[in-house]
Amino acid sequence: MKQVSPFRQIRSGRPLALHSAIFAVLLASILALVSCAGSASAHVVRGVMGQKLTVEGISYTVLAADWVEALGEGATARIPTHRFLLIRVAAANEGAGPAEMASFKLIASNGTEYGEVANGADVNEWLGMARQLEPKDAKQGVVLFDVPKAVYELQVADAFYDGESGSAALIQIPVRPEGAQPAVSGALP
Repeated sequence: MKQVSPFRQIRSGRPLALHSAIFAVLLASILALVSCAGSASAHVVRGVMGQKLTVEGISYTVLAADWVEALGEGATARIPTHRFLLIRVAAANEGAGPAEMASFKLIASNGTEYGEVANGADVNEWLGMARQLEPKDAKQGVVLFDVPKAVYELQVADAFYDGESGSAALIQIPVRPEGAQPAVSGALP
């Protein structure tokens, strides 16, 4: 019986194609693993009103939430499309450098998202839309939403959060019966 050199088998075509296919599959698998390991994943923490949660070096605590049907009085009162929800938030920069406070949005149980109202007229201690914190600085104020009355989660997210990467906190905002006092102290307008 004639012995065939392994080199001759590779040159014959069929074994070379098999080796090439195996090599290609292994290479693709390795590249997929490396790309998954290198990709950022989202970091999301969940909490409730009164609980301190941290997003990118800034701690946030929702102190109170209050529903109002109008802002201001008389003929100049602002009337919402749904209802105004005023959320009192305390934030503290725990980092060594200046930091921009995260963006806020409300997420309903059905997934509908609502952004902040950009006009804070008639809102006492409105945080505004540009919120810079110096190192070790703290700020407290109100963010404003115009939403249907329901249970929401307040999403506090860094600039890079997209659901797949970045950091965010989701804070449960319960609906309270009319006239009930906030669970956590902090008077709203």
